[in-house]
Amino acid sequence: MRRPIKLFAFLLLLGHLSGSFWLTCGQSQRNKSNGLALVGAKIYASPTARPIVDGAVLIKNGRIVAVGEKQRIKIPFAARVIDCTGLTLVAGFWNAHVHFTESKWENAAGLSTGQLNQQLRETFTRYGFTSVFDLGSSIDNTKLSRKRIESGEISGPRIFTTGTGIVPEGGTPFYVKPLKFPEALSPTQASALVREKLKGGSDAIKIFTGPTPVQGRPPLIMPLKLVRAITAEAHRHHKLVFTHPENDAGVNVDIRIIIFC
Repeated sequence: MRRPIKLFAFLLLLGHLSGSFWLTCGQSQRNKSNGLALVGAKIYASPTARPIVDGAVLIKNGRIVAVGEKQRIKIPFAARVIDCTGLTLVAGFWNAHVHFTESKWENAAGLSTGQLNQQLRETFTRYGFTSVFDLGSSIDNTKLSRKRIESGEISGPRIFTTGTGIVPEGGTPFYVKPLKFPEALSPTQASALVREKLKGGSDAIKIFTGPTPVQGRPPLIMPLKLVRAITAEAHRHHKLVFTHPENDAGVNVDIRIIIFC
């Protein structure tokens, strides 16, 4: 048997001609205790592994506990078995650039279970996205959606977030005003800003190295010393840094950081 691997909470089953459907592993209590087996599908467990032509996936208590060739997976007698012959089963997809800034995501605590479930399905899970990275939203509101998913109330993807991005002085993009993004003013202050954002629940840091210019003004470029300070501080905490370069000058700043980090 192949070594059991942990896939994400959703699987995407693709039919040959009849379209597709998605399956959540949020099972009934009976299936959680007795197990669920998906058998007969061609399984792509990872992008680098050879597909398992006639495979099986065994799920217990909402977690995948075994993946391998069908004849090598011991399926409990009481488990519910779904015949997936002719289908292809893949590990869940990531979307590393999403936003929860549309009005439909506002007041996440007050949205009904049905409405939030439908929005998350229509936007993410129907396409097989099991994990998403939000690169700019009100972190407190996004964390409310995440909390409702993690509690089991809502079916949705794992959500990671940067919250709002860090900009150079005066660099808040015109399209988010009257909001004002946190500004990096000096290396010391920028490092402290990173620590503050991580303490507030950010899973990574986003910076605007080349913010969208305001009409009639030259584009702002975040000074290299600030980008270095932000990146170094985030990396000290083992966190990713995402950038919004906007223009060639912003890209050049990013490249210099990549080369010299």
